[in-house]
Amino acid sequence: MAEEQHKRPSPTPSDESLSSKKLKALQAPPVVVKQEPGEVQVAQGGMGWSLARAAAGGPVNLAVERPRFNVSFEVRLFHCAVAECYSPLKPPVHKCEAGGHLLCDNCRRDGQCRICDGAATFVRCPEVDRFINGARVPCPYEASGCDASVVYHEIPEHRDACTFAPCPCLAPGCDFKAPPPALRDHLAGEHGWTVHRLSAYAKAHTLRVPGAAESQRLLVVEGDAPRVFLLSLRRRGEGAVAVSLACVRAGAAAAGPHYKCCLWAAAPTPPDAPRQMERRVMLETDVASCAAPGGPAVEAGLWLYVMPEMLHGPSKEVQLRIRIEEIRPASASARSANAPRSVVQA
Repeated sequence: MAEEQHKRPSPTPSDESLSSKKLKALQAPPVVVKQEPGEVQVAQGGMGWSLARAAAGGPVNLAVERPRFNVSFEVRLFHCAVAECYSPLKPPVHKCEAGGHLLCDNCRRDGQCRICDGAATFVRCPEVDRFINGARVPCPYEASGCDASVVYHEIPEHRDACTFAPCPCLAPGCDFKAPPPALRDHLAGEHGWTVHRLSAYAKAHTLRVPGAAESQRLLVVEGDAPRVFLLSLRRRGEGAVAVSLACVRAGAAAAGPHYKCCLWAAAPTPPDAPRQMERRVMLETDVASCAAPGGPAVEAGLWLYVMPEMLHGPSKEVQLRIRIEEIRPASASARSANAPRSVVQA
């Protein structure tokens, strides 16, 4: 036994130094640098979160938890070095070998460094690409309720698709502007707009809406509180009514959820008609988006034409059935296949 202990190698000075550094690293507090004016706060992969767990005696699993910590950088470091461009850097990032300038893919294509003002050799920077793709910031609409952490160069796309982007109020003389959920409450509370709650997507719901005067109503689907839909009824021609549906959200919403809807309007059944006979008109179409609750969907032609003969009673009531479905963003060919179509059924 004594010989085995004698033969066992003792720790070398380098091993002791390495173990000491590991121990100090695990005992170090999380790294947090205060954000200063002109800087952008970025969350980058690191040890801070797991270090806090280790200091508290908790387990650390770097492979699963992918810890992050908050630091701050000057905004310019995440933008193309060409002043006339200054667009956010996104992979692939290129470096001018002569001056070390980091340029976006567009600014290096002619083989000229617009900063060095001459021909240049550019090299790809995969390390910078990884850093750029790991730099995240809070959503610009964090104060409105969005808790998303967004890759810095993807902010424009997220801004267009964000559910919490503010929309203006259309009521005459009202300057209120808020995200759709707050705008819904404002329109209902301050302007008396009716709110209908639908139990689920992909399920038909019945609505009875007076059509004698133009009106606008808000629809919300249970379980999807941030999303607000606008149902508009407008007079058309000699007593007819145009019914349209739009999703209230700012921007083009190209990257956000897409929807399609089916609208049915049933006509009064003649007294002498067979028992099983029903006359109705139907529209199936994609759902347009609008930043201000109004009639862009009607102006775009996406409306259900309800003839005067299909209105019920003195209030000219429109008896509607509506179904909204959430769909994935469609390709151009699919969008053309889903073009609005109107059919009359008897």
